[in-house]
Amino acid sequence: MFSAANRGVVYLLRGGALGWAASGRQPSMIRNQHGQNLLEYTMVAAIIAAVVMAMSTYVNRSVQATQQQIQKEFQKSE
Repeated sequence: MFSAANRGVVYLLRGGALGWAASGRQPSMIRNQHGQNLLEYTMVAAIIAAVVMAMSTYVNRSVQATQQQIQKEFQKSE
């Protein structure tokens, strides 16, 4: 089907000896892995953002409680 010259071209187009064949992964698998990594990083970032938003409520309450304590201390000293 292919001549000797064409087989060499097909071999190089498929990755050759140093291409994806050496890594054991096909090009589509490598792209899927990169996409999966991006998705995982996005999920981690979303979880961190949700945690920061949830914790901001508690931090704000703590700051307000501290401010109220300081205000009461000043009112007592007057």
